[in-house]
Amino acid sequence: MAIKYIILLSRQGKVRLAKWFTTLSPKDKAKIVKDVTQLVLARRTRSCNFLEYRDTKVVYRRYASLFFIAATDNTDNELITLEIVHRYVEQMDKYYGNVCELDIIFNFQKAYFILDELLLAGEMQESSKKNVLRVIGAQDSLEEMESRTMQSRGSAECIASCSCVSRIVVRRTIAHEHADACHPHPDKHGDERRARNPAQERWSSVAAEYFEARLRGKTSVLFSFAICGR
Repeated sequence: MAIKYIILLSRQGKVRLAKWFTTLSPKDKAKIVKDVTQLVLARRTRSCNFLEYRDTKVVYRRYASLFFIAATDNTDNELITLEIVHRYVEQMDKYYGNVCELDIIFNFQKAYFILDELLLAGEMQESSKKNVLRVIGAQDSLEEMESRTMQSRGSAECIASCSCVSRIVVRRTIAHEHADACHPHPDKHGDERRARNPAQERWSSVAAEYFEARLRGKTSVLFSFAICGR
């Protein structure tokens, strides 16, 4: 017994999840989704949960605002398929905690993870709820560890870039000051005083602004790049 596809459908006819275990073209998939949606939504509340479509048998069940739909061969047992669908709902309910449609919309990747742990090529591979939750929990821990590593690495790179920019600012400031010391300009009274050009004045103000921002901890990456470009 093998399930051909599983579709999660809202009451408005929107697909919230679709998993295909057979190779079909995008056109055929769209045709199946359209036809099955029309058939299921047109059914009455007390109608049978099984219906025939082409060469398959469609098994569906409504949970709150979602229809869980699975298709199998005509010779397969519908009750077993219905039990697999119910086991999938129980697994999601355990993971999300009273699962609802919004949980699947905003965290759909976990719904796919749970389904992949339950079914392999349309066949039931794991019936234990504890084993499925343990594997999903391990995946969550790994993702959290990778996220923390990326955040710490990004902070280290930001600190290194700020240190590099600080060295550039100091070097340019010293260069400007050294140029003034080597080339004094006498004023009209004959006194030798430093006469800065407008570019040197602008750089001094920019350097002062940068180090003041560093002290306040408000230096941004864009501001650092602007410093390097001047």
